[in-house]
Amino acid sequence: MQIRTPKTVLRLTILVILYFDAGLALADWKLTTVPQWTTKDGWSLEFTLQRKADGPLRSHAGDLPWGTRDRLTLVAVPIADDGRPLQSAAFIDDLRQNPIVIRATDTLKGRVVLGTRFPDLSKVNQQSSIGVCYRYAFALLQRDSKEVAENCVVLPKRPG
Repeated sequence: MQIRTPKTVLRLTILVILYFDAGLALADWKLTTVPQWTTKDGWSLEFTLQRKADGPLRSHAGDLPWGTRDRLTLVAVPIADDGRPLQSAAFIDDLRQNPIVIRATDTLKGRVVLGTRFPDLSKVNQQSSIGVCYRYAFALLQRDSKEVAENCVVLPKRPG
């Protein structure tokens, strides 16, 4: 990989540091993220959400990080490019209001298929590794929570 500018070096350094810190420990929650590749779906983010608080919490399945498109802010940026983020697809994602109860020490798992969010991801990933950063506000699950999970992972280049 050819590094072209100091901005690229800084961006790469930040992504590498965050790559090794893919599990975020928060006061009441732990959100772990692992990028996964499958031939069927391409890249996805596999999330594991653990609750570490006392007592049951009532919420909705749509409020989980993988629940609906608007619950998880995602940005994908090619590492060896000019730094412009990939275009995110706009689509309607029905809010799933299935009630759920999350008990203390529960572990929930889900995934977000990145190709549905970023239509050019596969094509760009043939030319460059891609940094994917996300932001999730736990207030969606626990209304009084001010906790936020922010993290980045690196999707290695996958020659086509």
